[in-house]
Amino acid sequence: MAKLKFLVNNQRKKIALFAVLFFAFLAQSDLSNLLLGIPDFNKLIVSEGRIKIHKGQGRVRDAFTLLINNQEILFSCGINECLPINKTQDYQGKAAKVWWYKSKNIGLMVGENRLYQLEINGKIVINYQDQAKHYLSTKTFSPAINLVFFIISIMFFFLLQFANDLITPKRNEK
Repeated sequence: MAKLKFLVNNQRKKIALFAVLFFAFLAQSDLSNLLLGIPDFNKLIVSEGRIKIHKGQGRVRDAFTLLINNQEILFSCGINECLPINKTQDYQGKAAKVWWYKSKNIGLMVGENRLYQLEINGKIVINYQDQAKHYLSTKTFSPAINLVFFIISIMFFFLLQFANDLITPKRNEK
């Protein structure tokens, strides 16, 4: 451990290392978006149960789950809500059929259950083609700003490693 101490031997290097770790954590969601693969419709998992919507607090979006045999499965639609906000109460407790796929694990992020098609009481509310287009557009137009900041922070950290130390040398010491 003492051999690595030179990496953070001053305050600037500590701050730069913190920035690298911080943006590494945030960049996982950007990386998850960029690496998202759209599965074929016939490869989707189909589950049936009752819709249960947990209201989000503040800026947290509503959680959409499907209750099957007293077990809840949480679904995600990427950065958007799965269901229109004005319709959540209409769908609460209704019988539903969900076509979904588990996305890849990226870093510390556990893969999400991505919703691709939703049928409520026999009526398709979200269809596969529209949802696949939505995910592809999110992937294509996602700015990946956290990933960019992660790369910049790594470069800054390495530049600090090779920069001259600002501590003035002690000359003429006896």
